[in-house]
Amino acid sequence: MDTGLACTCLDARTELDSERGADAGPAAPAFTPREMQVLYLVACGRSCKQMAAALHISMCTVDVYRRRLFARLGVRNAVALQRHAILSGWLRLT
Repeated sequence: MDTGLACTCLDARTELDSERGADAGPAAPAFTPREMQVLYLVACGRSCKQMAAALHISMCTVDVYRRRLFARLGVRNAVALQRHAILSGWLRLT
């Protein structure tokens, strides 16, 4: 996996947070760099197995990150996670 892609998403989220200002609504939750990588891969439609291979971690670890993201954002599946991240401006897909 090209980790530069996940970093680009994290940089874009940071830029959006600074552009919003105080009245623009809630800021993005503080995601770890690994959570942003998993968020990006989920948004790209990757399976747990593909994410594990790309990130060099176990499938169980990927599942923990996915469940943590679902819980933090109050979503139940990958599609809802992707939609929430894009609509909130935390993730831009090109």
